[in-house]
Amino acid sequence: MTIAVHFRIRRSYLVLGILCTAAITALGGFSVIGAALNLDGSFRYPLPTAVGLGCFWGGWFLAAVYTIAFACRDQLTVTAEQLTHKGVFRTHTTPVAAITAVEWIRNPNRVVVRYPRGRIKLDFDGYAPDARAQLVQQLRSLTAAELQSGWAAFEASHLRHYRPAHRSRGAALVCLLMYAALAAGAGYGWRWQLGWPFLLVSAGSGLAAFWYLVRIVRFVPDDRPAADPSEPAQPTASRG
Repeated sequence: MTIAVHFRIRRSYLVLGILCTAAITALGGFSVIGAALNLDGSFRYPLPTAVGLGCFWGGWFLAAVYTIAFACRDQLTVTAEQLTHKGVFRTHTTPVAAITAVEWIRNPNRVVVRYPRGRIKLDFDGYAPDARAQLVQQLRSLTAAELQSGWAAFEASHLRHYRPAHRSRGAALVCLLMYAALAAGAGYGWRWQLGWPFLLVSAGSGLAAFWYLVRIVRFVPDDRPAADPSEPAQPTASRG
């Protein structure tokens, strides 16, 4: 029976990708259409300007869509026999016995696992604090110490000062007020017939504000003591 431990990046990446996609679609669409139609007569070359704006906003749109795909698909699976990293476009799999090196890099906060056919690169900043500590413990114990390099500097820089992030009602309240203000401002712009993009921004911001409101209502204080990095975290495992 094999115990597999799965690690996914923090959910905030998905929220960020969705909000950015909505905002870029609204603002980009408004600017491209406005330039193409030359509504106020301020563009000397309307169509070339619209194409340029479309390329500019299109690049940001693709980046936002990639963030959504990254948040939905990226997953690392660790077992005693195998390491599998599923990315947006590729999946890397290697037996633990085939790992040739594990490089701990303190700046940026990263680990690189090398094996004969390639490498798996993981940025710890993408994981929630508890998952990051658990992942470090898993990778540290997965291979022999002689295959690992840079551990001392990495540990001194990151693990000795590690404390799990406690949930904060205040931070959620700040986000709620920020998105509510954005929704109100964009809604006011749409009310005065400034264009449908303002309606989209208002709706997206309103949904984000509602999501933070739900978090505040369902908030449960986190009174856990700070974690000791010398103690391994207990994994949430799935059996397969």
